[in-house]
This record gives sequence, structure tokens and C-alpha cells, in this order.
Amino acid sequence: MALLLWDPHATAQAPKALAVCALALVASAWTAFRKAPVVLSAPLAAAGAWVAWSCLTLLWGSPSALADRGLAIAALVVALSARATWSPDALREQLRKLAVFLGVSCAGWALYQYATGARGNYVHGTMGNPNWLGLLLAVTLLLSLPGRAALRGARGRWLTALIATPQLAALYVAHSRVAWVALGVATIFGVLRLRTAISQRVAPHLAWLCASAAPAAAWGATPGAGAGWERALEGRRFLWRCALEAISLHPASVLTGFGSGRFPGAFLEGQGALLSGLGERSAARTFQAVQSAHSDWLQSLVEHGAGGWLLLVAWFWFALRPKPPAQTWLLGEMTLVALMICAIADAPLQQPAVLVLALLTTAALGGDAFGHLPRVRRFPLWWLALALLAVVTRISAAHWLGERSIYSARQNPEHRAAELGRAVSLDPNSAQAHFELAVALVDSGRPALALDHAEQSRQLSPSLSCELVRAKALSRLGRLQEALGVLREARRFSPGSFRVNLGLAALELELRELDAAETSLRRATRVLPGDPRLEPLRQRLRRAQNERELR
Repeated sequence: MALLLWDPHATAQAPKALAVCALALVASAWTAFRKAPVVLSAPLAAAGAWVAWSCLTLLWGSPSALADRGLAIAALVVALSARATWSPDALREQLRKLAVFLGVSCAGWALYQYATGARGNYVHGTMGNPNWLGLLLAVTLLLSLPGRAALRGARGRWLTALIATPQLAALYVAHSRVAWVALGVATIFGVLRLRTAISQRVAPHLAWLCASAAPAAAWGATPGAGAGWERALEGRRFLWRCALEAISLHPASVLTGFGSGRFPGAFLEGQGALLSGLGERSAARTFQAVQSAHSDWLQSLVEHGAGGWLLLVAWFWFALRPKPPAQTWLLGEMTLVALMICAIADAPLQQPAVLVLALLTTAALGGDAFGHLPRVRRFPLWWLALALLAVVTRISAAHWLGERSIYSARQNPEHRAAELGRAVSLDPNSAQAHFELAVALVDSGRPALALDHAEQSRQLSPSLSCELVRAKALSRLGRLQEALGVLREARRFSPGSFRVNLGLAALELELRELDAAETSLRRATRVLPGDPRLEPLRQRLRRAQNERELR
């Protein structure tokens, strides 16, 4: 039930993340009370190392990622608690029941939405959007399949059909291309694993192949001008190229990454460097404001560096390496293969339901890698997890309540500033809350306070919109030279932005930098030549130029 929670007044992840944190808190308390030993397989140890490293990068990352990293910690503790409670076979059976419940519930809700007239992003099955629904169904569909023994009888086949049919129908309705490709590759992998022995030795190397796919696909990418799936693919490739461009601009970040939560700022810088070689109109059309790389492999490389990327590869490499027949679980391996494929062109590990299922599947795959080391088994992990999860749950609850306050501010304009102030006090690490409060304060005539919140938003997660608000607040405070510097920095991020070039032209004209104003005005004209705001500036510029000539 924790993975199905839905709050229409917040993002899809926020209530689920809070519920997972609360579940992990209870699970760690229960296992600590039972004095359960830590059962840590090699794949789960690698996954835990990846989670730990991603949390460590918060030291040079952004506090805005605290809630996301808290979710990763909670999901890991849930997986460890489940492995300490059940044997691998029992855990696999419990995981199958969980996948059936989640898959059929989400699929049923999505089909109900579709039947009542919902289309596009409104068919989400409580996951937030159709793509995320597809990512979940790609995982639950494989995990919910029974063993071959259950398919020998007519009853088992009918039950399997009843479980799979609504999930396949919802997957069709979701139009998630990535999920369909992942299911296809996982099915081929499963057939080869059954038919050929060599596939067991080759399987672990799929982790390297998937991890390298997005960086390799980004090579030479240009803005797409096609249609349909071709345009979507070109858009993803150019997005990945921008992310890699940010790394090339800061070679030292290859080892340690920019830090958790720093992807938006790194992407802006890399994208700006590539857009500078295009014309203004093409740059304006190509510009994207994104919070994710739409590839978990690439995002881990950018935020966590080569260390985090290698740990993510190790997670799946250990999970797919050959095992004794008694420990082999084909459906679990197929699930992780589907997850690796999804992670090439989307962000499944950022979705609470998918992340929890992925870690539970990993826990159910292997034995105990450290069972012969009593000190490891007696390590007081549960008490440490309990203390850590108390903090994480508090952060997650504040994040959820902050998002609800932001929604309330949008629905009640008369109480906008008060609601946004409450959002900031609840979740001071929310860049969105600081940004929207800065906009509200500028509109209400309080530029000094607006500037403070705009600066906070910029430090947490830089964006072009935030730079525009900073420049507006500085202009109203009479600090025109500083506002000019902010807009010139914004133009480095988006050379073709009409608003940036128009604002630059106005400020440069005010500061009597007429040649620069003429250049900025020309750039803005190339983007939107018929905009009515251009003519008054042209007339002012002509008068200023005439006055300069008369002098």
C-alpha cells in the first residue's frame, strides 16, 4: 500500500517516499528487536555501496537531494529487513505476491482512468505519468509470473492470464516505448538463458553494455528535427551529450561527480556551451530545462562520478553473474535486465515503487556473502538504521508537506505569499518553493526579500527562470550593473532566450551601452521578430544613438 499512495496536491513520489521511509523505520525497529543478523549478498552489498556513495556526494552536492537520497536509504533498509526475515525462496514468493498486487492495482486504476476519458499524462495509475507507469509495469509483469510448475495445470494458466492481461493492457495504454523495449530484451535474455549455457557467462557483461549505451549514443548528437519516436530519441541523445559536455568542461568531476542534486546546474552549463554554436532561433527552440538526465546510468556518472557509476555497474554485474542451480532465479534476473534497459533511456531508480522492487529483487537473488564473518552478521546495523531513518522520515514528511503548500499557493492566489512562506519553512531545501516565493515577492513589491529567496533557489538548483527573477529583483533595487551581470550569465546558459536578450537590451540601453544593446536587441528580434515589446526599445535605441552622434 505504501507504494500506491497518491496525493493529487503533491508530486507522485512525495507521499510514496514518506510511506517507504515510515515502513523502513518500522522494519528496522522490528529487526533490531528480534536481533536479526545482517544477511548481505554480494549484489546487495554493491547496491548498498552505491547508495552510500551517492549519499556521501551530498557533501559537495545540493541539499535539495536530501529527500531523494533518504528514499534510497529507506528502500535499502526495507530490502535488508526482508532478507533478514525470509529465506531467498520465501522472499521470492512474497515478492511475487507484492508484484501481483502492485501490477494489477496500478493497471486497474490506469485502465479505469482510460475508460472514463483520460488520455495522455492523465493515465498514470498513481505513478504520476504514463512513462513511470510503464517502468513499474515492466518490472511487476516479470516478477508476477509464476514458475513453470504452476503453468502445467489449467488453473495456473488461467490465473497467470488474469494477472498478465490487465498489466499488458495498461502498458499498451501508457505508450511507454522504453518499457516495451525493456520487456522485449528481458524476454530474449530469458530464452537464451534457458537454451544456451554460454549466456550464463555473458550475462554479467550486460551491465557494462547498458552502462555505456547512453554515453556512446550521445556521441555526435544534434538537436532533432524529425517526428515521433525519432525526434524523441534525438532529443534524448542531445540531452545526454549536454550532460557529457558538462563533464568535459570540468574534468576533475569525472572521479567524484558534481554531487547529488547538482545535475540541473551541470546540464545548464553543458547545454549552454553547445547552444553557443547555434543561431539564436535554433538555440531557443533546442533549449531544455530538465531536472533529470532521463538515464540513471548517465545521471549517476554526472552526479556521483566514475566511483558511483562503477558501483552501479557492480550492483547489476554481481546480480547477473553465474550462480549454483539452487540459487538461480531466472525471473529475478530478467527483471533486473529489464531495469537496466529502462535505466538507459529513463530514470526508474528515481521512482519509489521501482527502486523498492529492484532492491528486493536483488536481496532475493543471492545467498549470504559474509555469513562466515560473525562480526559482520552481528554489526548493529538496525540500530544505526533506526537513528538514520528517524531523520530521513522527518525530511521526507517536510518535503511532502512543502509540496502541498506549493499546490495550495497556486490554487489560492490571495494567500500565495503566506502559503509559499509556509512551504519554505517546512522544506528549506526546496528550490521550487524558494523560486515561487521569490516570484510572489517581486510581484508584491518586495524585491529585497525576493532576491534572498532567488539566491537560495539558485544555490539549491540553478535555472534560467531563477536568473531572470534575480535580475528583475536587482533592477527594482536600482542595482542595474549587477542585474546586467546576472543576465549575461543567463545568456551563457541560453544564448537564444528571447526574455534574456530583451532584458539585456533594456538594461544596456539604460546604462548607455548602446552597441551592446543593439546586439542584444538584434538577437531578440531573430527569435521573435514580431513581438510588440521590440518596437519601443528600437525607438529608444535610435534616440539614444542620435543623441550620441550629436554630442
